[in-house]
Amino acid sequence: MKTTWDERYRNAEYQYGINPNEFIAEKLRLLKPGRILIPAAGEGRDLVFAASLGWEAHGFDLSDQGEAKALKLARE
Repeated sequence: MKTTWDERYRNAEYQYGINPNEFIAEKLRLLKPGRILIPAAGEGRDLVFAASLGWEAHGFDLSDQGEAKALKLARE
């Protein structure tokens, strides 16, 4: 599985875009920011969004390529 996701995320473009998942975004906006853990964080779009709302956002993913792109997105 790791190889499959690394290959998918290896492209320069973000596979699911840089905007958060609509359901996640809707629910996070309703909650008071705190600490959040997002497993299977992929390229980080939901993590970065949560952090932009003031959440202490943590996540992990099987893919090293996904992690690298998540960090890049966070820096941007």
